[in-house]
Amino acid sequence: IKFGTAVLAAPLHHPVRLAEDSIMLDWLSRGRFILGLGVGHQAPDFAAYGAERSKRAEITKELLQVLNHCFSGEKFEYCGDHYQLNAEVTPVPYTDPRPPLWVGAHSQKGIERAAEWADLWLADPQRHIDVIASLASDYRRYCASHQRNPTVGIFREAWIADSRNEVEKVWGSYALAVHRLYYNVGVYRSNFEPWVDNVSERSDFTFDLLAPGRFLCGTGAEILTTVNEWKEKTGCEYLALRFRHPGGPSHEETIEALSRFGSEVISQGESIL
Repeated sequence: IKFGTAVLAAPLHHPVRLAEDSIMLDWLSRGRFILGLGVGHQAPDFAAYGAERSKRAEITKELLQVLNHCFSGEKFEYCGDHYQLNAEVTPVPYTDPRPPLWVGAHSQKGIERAAEWADLWLADPQRHIDVIASLASDYRRYCASHQRNPTVGIFREAWIADSRNEVEKVWGSYALAVHRLYYNVGVYRSNFEPWVDNVSERSDFTFDLLAPGRFLCGTGAEILTTVNEWKEKTGCEYLALRFRHPGGPSHEETIEALSRFGSEVISQGESIL
């Protein structure tokens, strides 16, 4: 079982500390750790850490450069606008040359950052699958310009049940609560989601509005069909799925759903990676 971060707000972390923690986890797990990074978003987070939100893209780029030096195991000096360092981080990672690096992004600059630095671009859970397909095309174009191989991953909400009604009854309200938070902090944007300007009250933000193209849910057969459609559209090679949210469902219900997903979806389709 692999584990990792999907994703850390990179500007809120010191690159040397981040490298040390990543190397430790990489050794403890014998190469099963994945480091996922993004530029961050919410202003209160940056205020709490005393980080400059307006320069988060610049900070992230420097952090990625510093991480490469840290993972080399060699002494280095780095003099940038945001980091001035003289360091040597040991031991070298268990994974050669470093743990897999995923970058989450949806802006054009962010997607190009993923193409230049990451082993995988992780699409966020807010964007509709058609939007992701378009962004994946941009990502592959950027990868070609940087002479790197593209790998697309998609972060989705997921639940399995005997019917759509059961999905909504057991799980739907919890997924909606999280996505209402995303909406409230401005993650949904009219350039990606044209319906945003038509949402004026809580009742407008519904399961029927969000689920298509975003939530991987239904019966096992329905989920397999959806996965194949998504792979065809986006060329994705990895699905990162979130079943449980802060409010629920219960631990027992989640374990049952995970078990069913394994037996009714993963074991039935070679398309799931």
